[in-house]
Amino acid sequence: MLKKTEVPVPPSRKEEVVPVPELGGDVLVRGMTLGGRLDINTTQGTTRMAHMLSICVFVEGETKDEMVPLYTSEGWETWGGSNDTNFAACLTLWDKARSLSDLGGEIAAKNSNAQNSESPAV
Repeated sequence: MLKKTEVPVPPSRKEEVVPVPELGGDVLVRGMTLGGRLDINTTQGTTRMAHMLSICVFVEGETKDEMVPLYTSEGWETWGGSNDTNFAACLTLWDKARSLSDLGGEIAAKNSNAQNSESPAV
């Protein structure tokens, strides 16, 4: 049985500042939390991307240290659908959010391969 002192500290959320000229500046894109992952998995169809952006893309709030979601899902639907340039920006932000959240499974696959290579043959 593990002891509390042996349990690793949870990793911090991955994040990256991304320039979005279509919005007039930079935004903060964060990887998803467990709740966010579960939440987008229950969202179906075309609203899934907008919902993911609503929980991953942030801007400064009223105070410099406060980060708030840029748009709601509905806001992303409207902004991203308004023209081809905004749509392309949404795709770029979505790709970044997917990468930071490891939705492609690259980190999990790498960890699995590392564990498999260290495991003795059966």
